[in-house]
Amino acid sequence: MKKILTPTVIVFLITLLFAGGCSSPQPLTPAKITIYLKVIEINGEKHLEMYDSYDITNAVVDTLTTDVWPKDKVIWVPLDGGGIKKIKKIGPEKKGKIIDKDARKMLFSKKFKLKIPKDAPIPSAKEKYDIVFEDKDGTTWPIDPYLRIPPEDPTP
Repeated sequence: MKKILTPTVIVFLITLLFAGGCSSPQPLTPAKITIYLKVIEINGEKHLEMYDSYDITNAVVDTLTTDVWPKDKVIWVPLDGGGIKKIKKIGPEKKGKIIDKDARKMLFSKKFKLKIPKDAPIPSAKEKYDIVFEDKDGTTWPIDPYLRIPPEDPTP
């Protein structure tokens, strides 16, 4: 049994090594990135606090930069009790390679979603986008965070 198994194992390992060495790079696996939003007040001025699903402990005021990859879905979620009455628009400041259109409102929800184009370049300069929303006091205002594609694929 040992003699039969050994050549089989060797042939199997050689096949694996050969197949691994000749394979083309695997495409990025699409992910869902969620960006959470809430209004805060600092020194009497209103700001938008944001954090993404990569690190929910790292809240950023007004200027969040979120890493995305081609074919990812980005979901913006106003937090319950977060002071946002409604989001009016999420879209590119100017059409870019990452953010090429406005995010769409998700049916029966306050959330918005955007799919990153499959042909977005890697890496990519960060692109500014606008979030226009109405706060609980009825004031409408915009904020300009960023999306970017970093130089390396994080998938193993």
